[in-house]
Amino acid sequence: MQSTMIKTAPAMQKSLTIGVLAERARVGVETIRFYERKGLIEQPVRPLGGVRIYPQTTIRRIEFIHHAQELGFTLREIQELLALQKNPVADCAAVQGRAVGKLAEIEVKLSQILRMRATLRNLVAHCPGQGNLDSCNIVGALSSTQTPRTTPAHLSSPGDSIMKSISLSVEGMHCQGCAKTIEALLATEMGIKSAQVSHADGKATVFYDPAAIDALKITAAIERAGYVVMAGA
Repeated sequence: MQSTMIKTAPAMQKSLTIGVLAERARVGVETIRFYERKGLIEQPVRPLGGVRIYPQTTIRRIEFIHHAQELGFTLREIQELLALQKNPVADCAAVQGRAVGKLAEIEVKLSQILRMRATLRNLVAHCPGQGNLDSCNIVGALSSTQTPRTTPAHLSSPGDSIMKSISLSVEGMHCQGCAKTIEALLATEMGIKSAQVSHADGKATVFYDPAAIDALKITAAIERAGYVVMAGA
């Protein structure tokens, strides 16, 4: 007797409705709707008399957004990263520039937090922990105009009157990501208050404290990243 093979139909996958998408991406439905309003994910067209069905790629897109948020990127910055993925002429340098900029921003915040921790530790260590509030050194410190500042040293200056600016022509930038990379590198240099770099103009304008850094050191910092610098008006 000839045996008959019975083929079983493969289990049908659930349609990726917004509820299923939320489950697969481990987020809430309201989070998906929020991302749609912000333009981070595209809302599918609702068919006549039906429900919206999302493509499978939306799961990875939501995971990308979450991972980027965990690294400190804002929604606007994430939108720029997503746009770069669709740009056929974008390269890795554009993404690296944004990552370097975010790293520099985090290091500044970390410096601020460490200063805050050191100040609070000192206040707590010297607080009697009992008695009238008039004798509380924490209240006294918070009420005093001499409370230590938490601004990182390389972003502060003895006085704005001594700050100088310099304009440099920078060759070798391929995109605005390169400009962001240079800005992030300069932000880590002692004595530099701010830097504005434009890929379109090929210019870097740097505000700095001449007591802490000079034009030659600023130029050297940029050239260490592989760019060519010439003094400009």
